[in-house]
Amino acid sequence: MIHVVIWGAGGRMGKRLIKQIQQAPDMTLAGAIEADGHPGVFQDAGHYHHLPQTGVLLTKECDAPPDVSPGIVLDFSLSGGVEKACDWATKNRWAVISGSTDLSDNGRIALKAASETVPVMYAPNFSIGITLLLKLVAQAAAALPESFDAMIIETHHSEKKDRPSGTARAFEQRLKDHGPKRRIETVGLRGGMIFGEHTIRLVSPMEDITITHRALDRDVFASGTLEATRWLVRRQPGLYSFSDMLELA
Repeated sequence: MIHVVIWGAGGRMGKRLIKQIQQAPDMTLAGAIEADGHPGVFQDAGHYHHLPQTGVLLTKECDAPPDVSPGIVLDFSLSGGVEKACDWATKNRWAVISGSTDLSDNGRIALKAASETVPVMYAPNFSIGITLLLKLVAQAAAALPESFDAMIIETHHSEKKDRPSGTARAFEQRLKDHGPKRRIETVGLRGGMIFGEHTIRLVSPMEDITITHRALDRDVFASGTLEATRWLVRRQPGLYSFSDMLELA
């Protein structure tokens, strides 16, 4: 049985993770952490999200874990949460997955430091389709001359706070890391209840290459995270990506 603590358990992704953990025969929820001032603190983590009760309260701090193995921290917290999640996981020798999309430099440092002691995975997006698309964009950037300008258009629901999205920034970085220096413009749009849409256009004076990925169900991200959980708890300490699990690196 894999014991799971969720950092950011009161958010949209936390709800999806709790729902799928409740349905998973090989996982159990061991902790649910939220920031001070969150309206769900001290409520049952399932009840707060209108799910079956879990017997686990949303709390501001996490107690020492039960003497069990394996265990993992899933971090989908807002700014600053990943540092606390990594500190707790390192002290208790639990693996860490972070999908925080507004990751700061301090957050990156915390993940790198934790990876010296426990297995750590960071990904801005846990969709198999997006992970494949990141690889395709890197290949296209390496193959196309600088006459191809790049445009990244990402669209999400109106309550998403970071703009551009972490996934859009990952596409930007792939374009910069592969191939010649080129013009890159990134646009973030917010509206309605759109789960996530990313379009990458590579345009020259004579050609337009357009690739689009749309998430049709928010559960795709939680499902990918739990598959990554099963994979990561069997790994040695180190820093891994979702691409490593899919062997797309």
